[in-house]
This record gives sequence, C-alpha cells and structure tokens, in this order.
Amino acid sequence: MILSIQEAIWRLAISTGSTPFTVQGISLINTSQKIVSKFSAEDYTHGIAFYIWDDYTLEEYKDYVENSQEYLLIADLSDREQFLQQQVEKHKEPKNFRQWQYNQLYVALGIALNELKTKGLKYQEVEPHYIDLFKPLVKISRSTLVDIILFRQ
Repeated sequence: MILSIQEAIWRLAISTGSTPFTVQGISLINTSQKIVSKFSAEDYTHGIAFYIWDDYTLEEYKDYVENSQEYLLIADLSDREQFLQQQVEKHKEPKNFRQWQYNQLYVALGIALNELKTKGLKYQEVEPHYIDLFKPLVKISRSTLVDIILFRQ
C-alpha cells in the first residue's frame, strides 16, 4: 500500500522536477511502547510520513517550474522565460517560499488520503502534538517531519 500511495503522489504531481517534500513508509510493527499506547497496533500497522526539505533552494524551485505541466504547455520560449521569472519573483520572500513548499506537501497529503479512502482502508492522521513520538522511528536528514498518516495494511 505504501508503494501505491507513493506512486499516486508522483503520478498526479503537476511537475516532474525537484519537489520540496518527500514521503517515507513506516511500519508500526515492533515500535516503541509510547507509540503503541497512543495508536493501537491492532488498528494501524503502517504509516506514511511527510517531510519538507529544509535546504530546498530557489534553483530547485526553478527545476520544479521548468518541469511543470503549465510551463511545458507554453509554446513560445520567451513566454516560458517570462513565466519562470514571474514564478520565482512570487516566491523570493522566504515566508512565501516556505508557504509554497507546505502547499505542495499538503497536495501530496490529500492524494495519499484519497488513495487510502478509495481502497477502503481505515486510516488516521497523527495529531501534531503526537508527531514527536515518531521522530526516532522516522528520520530523514535535512528535513522536517510535518505529518503522518497511519493505516492498516
């Protein structure tokens, strides 16, 4: 199921370029007692974790834009360059850039939730105050763990 969710996220993405997030599958089998007590292992056996890259750059963002469906549909090369510059200008401010990154992650989260619902699986999004319980279990360097969806596989 984890692979199916990951495939759906990448298949439905609007760009094949560098994304500001990543996802990682997790197993709740043999996890710490703290996690088991909050989330019954009988109800949830697996999960998918969503991370924002801490070092995602404007150059990577340009790659994202240049490989987006919208950019590639622009026939005129000068119009493409103008579109790229407009997009970069919109996200030059760190606050706007970070918000865009989170927006992309939440689109992926929605795709994952839809995939689970379509398959008829029981799932639960981990509440923000429980995310820290999972940090020892799921680590990706240079990233921030933002969200986790638990499900029974």
